[in-house]
Amino acid sequence: MPTKEALLGLVDKIKADPSGIEGINSTYQFDVSGKEEASYQLKFENGQIEFSEDDQFESQCTLKLSSENFLKLASGNLNPQLAFMMGQIKVEGDLLLAMKLTPVLKSVRG
Repeated sequence: MPTKEALLGLVDKIKADPSGIEGINSTYQFDVSGKEEASYQLKFENGQIEFSEDDQFESQCTLKLSSENFLKLASGNLNPQLAFMMGQIKVEGDLLLAMKLTPVLKSVRG
């Protein structure tokens, strides 16, 4: 599954049940490298989520990872803390915001 489609799937799930993003008012940027090099943004604000394929918003937290690792992260097959410590995910900006993303991803996976 391509990275963009996986991200849009997460967005749809969050829109269907935004309870997992309550209290998050930040923009995350995903700089994806590898087969599907691209940048995507998710803006969480007041229980809403917005998707962007460019740097439309000012990001407070940027995650840099390969498309392969992004797909693993989105599907729950990559431990984000371990991947960060092993250098598979690089974080620029607010590290605490990156940590808040873990429960969001878990909430949409069921």
